[in-house]
Amino acid sequence: MIATRNPDFKRCDPEIYKTGIPIFVSTSISSEVFENWVMKVRLLFGQRVDWFFCGDSVVVKYIGDRSRVKAAIEQLLEEHNKLQYDAVLKLSPGVAYFWEPDYKWK
Repeated sequence: MIATRNPDFKRCDPEIYKTGIPIFVSTSISSEVFENWVMKVRLLFGQRVDWFFCGDSVVVKYIGDRSRVKAAIEQLLEEHNKLQYDAVLKLSPGVAYFWEPDYKWK
C-alpha cells in the first residue's frame, strides 16, 4: 500500500527496488512531496534514483554513480529538511523542535 491520495502515483522502479543501493532515509514527508524532491535528485545529475516505504521511513536507492547521487542529495538537503520540518509542524502544530549544536547537557 502506498500512502498517497494520488491514484496515478507510480510505484518504485522494480530494478532499483531489487538491486539499487540504499543512500538516504527520511520520515514524515508526504509521498507526493517526497516524490517531487526525489525527482529533483534524479534530474540534477541524471542518475537512476527512486524511493519506497520501509516501515515508518522512506528509503532512497540508486543505480549509478554514488558520488553524483550523494552530491545531488547534499545540494538539495536544505530543501528536504525544510519539507520535513514543515511536515512535522503540520502533524503536531503545538510542537516545535530545534537543534543547538553548542548546547551543553548538564
